[in-house]
Amino acid sequence: MEQKRYSGKEFTMNVLNALALGVVVTLIPGALLGELVKALLPVFPQGQLIIQATQVANTLMGAIIGLMVGQFFKFTPIQTGALALAVLFAGGVATFNPDVKGIIFSGTGDIITMGLTAALGAAVILWIGNKAKAYSIIVIPTVLLVVVGGAGHLALPYIKTLTTLLGQGIGTLLSLQPVIMCLLLAVIFCMLIVSPFTTVGIAVAISLSGVGSGAANLGICAAGFGLAIAGWKVNPKELQLRISSVHQKCQWRMCWQNQKSYYQ
Repeated sequence: MEQKRYSGKEFTMNVLNALALGVVVTLIPGALLGELVKALLPVFPQGQLIIQATQVANTLMGAIIGLMVGQFFKFTPIQTGALALAVLFAGGVATFNPDVKGIIFSGTGDIITMGLTAALGAAVILWIGNKAKAYSIIVIPTVLLVVVGGAGHLALPYIKTLTTLLGQGIGTLLSLQPVIMCLLLAVIFCMLIVSPFTTVGIAVAISLSGVGSGAANLGICAAGFGLAIAGWKVNPKELQLRISSVHQKCQWRMCWQNQKSYYQ
């Protein structure tokens, strides 16, 4: 079967959508249950199992992103599995500890690095196509893990330095001009939530927290309710509120596809 060709726009959108979906799938369980279960631990010690499950999900974010990219590009199981391994390795979630003579998995990894590695891996798979034929099971996993995953792992320290500096810069500006910066963050994340970019990924990449995180949430909520109100002419109010509270990107696509009906 011949490999499908993708335009630059299709390729970019597939990677961004897969990245956003992979981040949401891994973080949603922890976001819903994490703090609640921690508060209930004194009376419900069995909740520690739930916390451990969400931590494992967070640690495997790189693998899930690789799997999502494979799904969006309709790769074979071999290609998808190899891409998942490469992204997981490149994300930096695994550290080699000589004291315990093993590998320690912690955190979620660097999202920017994982996204770039996933894009590079997808490009390599499309370039190889069916050239390997019967040797795919040997060539694809080896090339992706060693070459693509290795390249991402080597670039990881430099990318983490840039994202850390960006996060520290935003934190410094928030402390100097909290009102202005909160307004800017709210507007920026309001626009990001109706774009293909993952707001969760960006917030995690720059370690957004505290007042800045609250301002970003306000911007996202404002976008959700604004799109809900704009869609009242087409859909029932209950449906609009439900969609806006779950996923504003879905709401934006509906609004864009029916833009004349919404605003006439």
